[in-house]
Amino acid sequence: MRKNIYQTFVKCQQGFIYYNALHNAYIVLNPRLHEVYQNSSLEDIEKSNTKLYETLKMNGFIVENDFEEFKIAQLNRLLGKFNKNEYDVTLNTTLDCNLKCWYCYENKVKGSKVDATVLELIKQNIKTKYIKESFSKLKISFFGGEPLKEFDIIKKLLLFADTFCIQRCIELQVDITSNGTLLTNEMINFLKDYKINFQITLDGHREKHNKVRIFENNQIQNSYDLIIKNITKIENSISNAHTYIRINFDNKTLLHIDEILSDINHLNRRKNTIILRKVWQVDSKKIDKELIIKSLLSIMSKNFFVDYFALPRIKPCFAEKVNQVLFNYDGKVFKCSTIENFDDSNTEGILKEDGSIEWNQVKIANKIIHTPSRDCSQCNIYPACYGPCSMNKTSICLLDNLNLTKDEYILYNFRQTMILS
Repeated sequence: MRKNIYQTFVKCQQGFIYYNALHNAYIVLNPRLHEVYQNSSLEDIEKSNTKLYETLKMNGFIVENDFEEFKIAQLNRLLGKFNKNEYDVTLNTTLDCNLKCWYCYENKVKGSKVDATVLELIKQNIKTKYIKESFSKLKISFFGGEPLKEFDIIKKLLLFADTFCIQRCIELQVDITSNGTLLTNEMINFLKDYKINFQITLDGHREKHNKVRIFENNQIQNSYDLIIKNITKIENSISNAHTYIRINFDNKTLLHIDEILSDINHLNRRKNTIILRKVWQVDSKKIDKELIIKSLLSIMSKNFFVDYFALPRIKPCFAEKVNQVLFNYDGKVFKCSTIENFDDSNTEGILKEDGSIEWNQVKIANKIIHTPSRDCSQCNIYPACYGPCSMNKTSICLLDNLNLTKDEYILYNFRQTMILS
């Protein structure tokens, strides 16, 4: 027996938190047991402290000599990428939007929307895929632009998908990424019986948010209160809904995090999660680390689960999964949603008349088969992190992007387990 190579520890008030990235397991050892584990042979621990030995073994901190952690980590990742039980379909209903946020990476296409021909081809694609691979779960995600600008398309595709899934005993999951300003009672009434995840963004406290979220007509309106009102409506009216409140931040946003928490304090923690993401144009090193840590602690003190690239990141990015496709409003085929232009140069497949997709094998291979850098594969949190996504061609460490040390990152994730329990 030997120690698992994918483990690390960090000092805390209780003693030492040990983290096993391969199993996403935490154990807290008091200073005396930490000393024993660090300085004694495994044979001596087994003889003198059987309980400690068995606990470490059960949680994967101690493994057999022939256990190959890196291969197991790679296998776990591949199983997620090649899972054929779920078919993941994303649709850009439009690349138009009712807002003009300064940091948006996409190019707007005024008046763009899915026409009847493209919609029928997407329906046929789902049918064709099921005939080929009888998946047990269908996930349909709506993206944009602002997808709710073309709610009629959402409605038509979901009515088809609902009937299709009921007839075949398939689980249907719906995701909508929206700015939250166009959601109406009529939309909520239609969506109330679906299992659905929303991702809705806030750009700071009321004053800052309303300066960023500028409507097309150049009038600065109070979208902040409107969005929180709509999140509350989702919670109260859609029983199987979960909302991910994404807070896009810079230093000024983090200074007022408690004001945002005060405004959403009434929300049910089981139905709402906070996502904390830096505005991508802002240099990570210019973000005050103390503000990040203080903000994370403030959010967790209110018993919200906060996703600041929370571990484990075992589930692959949707674009890295074999059974995933993104359809643009014009029928062009892609994998990733975070690209500037959904044009011919970026397409990764062709949607054919029978609903099948002719993929560009080279582009797909580059997405799915992602070889980790030497630094990543030898990092002791690699099996829970897996490094940058396939779109990132450099070896930027996640921790550098988060502006946290490894110890700070593990402490944040450990505190999350307290919320979940």
